[in-house]
Amino acid sequence: MGAWWLVLFNTGATKQYFAERESARESARPLSIGIIGWYLLIGAAGTALATVFRVAVLFGFILTGWSAVAVSMAYIAIQIYLGAGLLRLQERARLWSIVYFCALAANYLAAVARPGFMEQMQRAMPQLDKIWMFGLIGAAACAIPIWFLVRRRTAFPQA
Repeated sequence: MGAWWLVLFNTGATKQYFAERESARESARPLSIGIIGWYLLIGAAGTALATVFRVAVLFGFILTGWSAVAVSMAYIAIQIYLGAGLLRLQERARLWSIVYFCALAANYLAAVARPGFMEQMQRAMPQLDKIWMFGLIGAAACAIPIWFLVRRRTAFPQA
């Protein structure tokens, strides 16, 4: 049986089949980049739903009313632009996505570090007694897409 497999995998047709599959795989979008792109697009839809509540957090400041709607709309536009750009393998979208996730991590850390933020959040959501942990986990979670965006830079055509 082993000899049959050896003969089968050394035929010209088998070698050609796997050679064609390999070249098709190289030109395809990496799974991690596709996941990040779709995450941003789905996140934009989630942000749009959250706009109904007219509350947004920007660097530790809780915004309400129309200022919250304006910030949320800016988030939505950025997420749609970056998500669609990543799915199209645009280098500019990759670079701005790295900047976006760094700013998002800074937003989480600034919110946790801002004096009085914890008390405001405790009043708004008393069931969350360890809100600082969400901020730290959120900031750390931003490192994951940044790592993939840096690691998979060869998938993006250079301008």
